[in-house]
Amino acid sequence: MANDAELAALRSALEEQPTDLDRAWQYWRGLGNWQGRDIRSGADVVRAFRAAAVAGPGGAAAFAAAYSELHARSGEGPRPCFVDRELQSALSRSLAGLADQDRQRVEWVLGCVTSGRSVARVHQAVLVGSAVLGSWLGMQAVHEAGHVLGARLTGGRVERVVLHPLTISRTDLAENPRPLAVVWAGPVVGVAAPLLLWAVAAAGQVPGAFLLRFFAGFCLLTNGLYIGVGSLDRVGDAGDMLRHGSEPWQLWLFGAAAAPAGLWLWNRQGPHFGLGPVKGRVSGRAAYAALGACLALLGLGLAVGGE
Repeated sequence: MANDAELAALRSALEEQPTDLDRAWQYWRGLGNWQGRDIRSGADVVRAFRAAAVAGPGGAAAFAAAYSELHARSGEGPRPCFVDRELQSALSRSLAGLADQDRQRVEWVLGCVTSGRSVARVHQAVLVGSAVLGSWLGMQAVHEAGHVLGARLTGGRVERVVLHPLTISRTDLAENPRPLAVVWAGPVVGVAAPLLLWAVAAAGQVPGAFLLRFFAGFCLLTNGLYIGVGSLDRVGDAGDMLRHGSEPWQLWLFGAAAAPAGLWLWNRQGPHFGLGPVKGRVSGRAAYAALGACLALLGLGLAVGGE
């Protein structure tokens, strides 16, 4: 039974000669009997045997044997996050120099890692696709909800809201006594509501809050560009704002504030979507939560109507 001091000494000895398999096995066994408990994990397989596995077939066999032992004890198998490209290549090269059982174990490790990376890429594609499409549909829904709220608060009467996924959303009013307030309510609510939703989720440390941050950034960017750039051609809401008394500089100011803020919210969010050093690894739970939200928004758009 190893105590803290003994385990630290074993780890220090291994760090001095990381390719020494005797020291690697001693450290591995020490972890398996730390104060009478087995505390080993996949990270410990890598810590104990990675250097030896990269160095040659003997180390690769030991790496696979340790992972096989861990899997038999706890059910934890090899994961892509612990087997980087260099280690994977070394394991593949070792196959030609290994005997039957050792070869089978290394092939098992490689199979788990390859399968895991394929699944990770599927999760990444689901997450990115759902986040982008869902944000587009959600942005339109919140924007039109702003127009509806503005109409209700100013005595207007809504005739139709168009949210069909294959059309550009709009809100038609049968009566509109305060058109300027109603038209501004769309983009104002369209950026304020997503920001508030993300702020509450972030403050509460809700898992997957990064999706709401992405959505808030998307709404800021698209509404900012829609109003700011739209003022140049007087199209859509921007045209209505100008016709009902807004000055062009007011639209430019809104766009200049909202669009950069949206880009700022997106800053450094790439790893959540599998970009950069994480190499495609994302939260599967977040991916399918985003897909569920996207499908719900598609259903809402079909239910609310089109032309």
